Amino acid sequence: MKKVIVVILLALMLFGGVLNAQVSNTAGTMKPGRWSIGIDPIIYTAPDFGLFLGAGYGIARGWDLEAKLGLGNGTYFGANIEKTLVSGKPTLSLSAGAHIQNDVGLDGTLNVSFPLRAVNLYTGLDADINFGQNDTTFPLWWFFGAEIGMRKNFSLLFEIDAGINNPAPSMLVIGLNFYI
Repeated sequence: MKKVIVVILLALMLFGGVLNAQVSNTAGTMKPGRWSIGIDPIIYTAPDFGLFLGAGYGIARGWDLEAKLGLGNGTYFGANIEKTLVSGKPTLSLSAGAHIQNDVGLDGTLNVSFPLRAVNLYTGLDADINFGQNDTTFPLWWFFGAEIGMRKNFSLLFEIDAGINNPAPSMLVIGLNFYI
C-alpha cells in the first residue's frame, strides 16, 4: 500500500496540464459488487501532461458506474454509466455521462473489446458536447488500446486517443487498474 501512495504522490508532482477524460475505454463492465481503482498519467500532443484517478463499481450484470478526478491546470470531475450491449468475443458497450471542468459537458462512448487470454484489445469512438460560456464544442476521439492482466486483481493499460477534430487533443495513456 505504501508503494501505491508513493506512486500517486510522485505522479501528482510530475503531471500537470489540460485535462480530458476519454481514457480507460475498455468495453468490459465489472461484475456486480466489484470495485476498480485506476491511475492514468496522460501525455497530450501539446505537449502537456495530466493525471486521472478513477473509481468504478459494478451495479448490476452488464452495468457499471465510474467517476474520474483529473488533476492538472484545473480540476476535472466526471462520471458515467456503462452498459454492455453484446458480451463475448467481441464485447460491445455504450457509456454516457457528464463532466465539469472549465465548462460543463456531456460524454458518450461506443466501445468494442476483443478479449484474448491475458490481453484485452479495444477500440471505439468518444464524443463530448462541451457547453462553454460563449460557445459549444464537439470534440471527437478515436481510441485504441490494450489492457494487460498482470495479476488476478491488477492490470496495465496502454491507450492512444487520436483527436479527430480541432478541439480534441491526441493523447497517450499508460495506466494501472486495481480490482477489488
